[in-house]
Amino acid sequence: MSKISELVNQSNYREAILIPEESLSGRDLFLLVSAHLSLSQGKEALDILIRHRDELYAVDPLLTLKATFETRFLLKQFDEAEQDLKHFEELPYVSQKVEEALRGLKGTIAATRYASSSPKSMDYERILEILASPSDDLMLLSALNGLRKVGELEDYRGLVEELLLGPYHDDVKTYALMLLSAKGSEHEVTLTKRGKSYKVVPAKLGTPYGLPEYKKIREKVENLHDSGLSEVMGELLDLYALQCYPERFLLPGEEEAFFEGLLSLGHSYLGQASEKVEGRALEYAEAIEKSMAENPPLLG
Repeated sequence: MSKISELVNQSNYREAILIPEESLSGRDLFLLVSAHLSLSQGKEALDILIRHRDELYAVDPLLTLKATFETRFLLKQFDEAEQDLKHFEELPYVSQKVEEALRGLKGTIAATRYASSSPKSMDYERILEILASPSDDLMLLSALNGLRKVGELEDYRGLVEELLLGPYHDDVKTYALMLLSAKGSEHEVTLTKRGKSYKVVPAKLGTPYGLPEYKKIREKVENLHDSGLSEVMGELLDLYALQCYPERFLLPGEEEAFFEGLLSLGHSYLGQASEKVEGRALEYAEAIEKSMAENPPLLG
């Protein structure tokens, strides 16, 4: 194990970033980027990603794409992200996975830019107009978010329920169902999502964030002595819980196995070494990764 790998695994990021770049291998440069990000040094991390772009891409193209665009988004550099995408699209073919990642990035950049610039609030009448004539998934998300604190449920319940069966992104349907649940709707609805159909009473569902198992895992994630790892794991946990909703995202009594799988996946996303997992922990890690690949979140 290299020196920087030892330091990063020990969360000793300040010492890790002092290691000269010229002494690091391509793989270790990813760890240097991870160390800077863990210290909230996005500009420094991006500088490394840009200066060593070709070397990093040769070592791990998918990780290079992930690190580059997530750092651009962190810094709200969306125009630069589009320029990066053009650069990567012009490079020689590597694999089908890389091609799929590149195809999805255009939408991810647009969605993340939109989420960053979207107004905090929306006029109630405008919200109802969007629900009555839905066309854009991102606008629908903003409208649903705006309904959390305004209006009476019966004014728009039917409009929201229609989204559950429509040709919209699963995230729209998830947030629509969560809104109905939060508003205490006792009206049975039908939801189509991820190729399945559900008949549910929203008021009886609650939210995935209210589940005891979610709270237990979230507490363990937040107690990690690694802010970068906690952030990645927390994001994966939230996304996966939402993607599974209204189903529970893990079986009762398997919180520890889920956490171990989530931890392993978090290390992998950051390019860090981790202990090998097996059994249920491995199954959960694979399930989360597969879900993210097959159901990319609308907002990146």
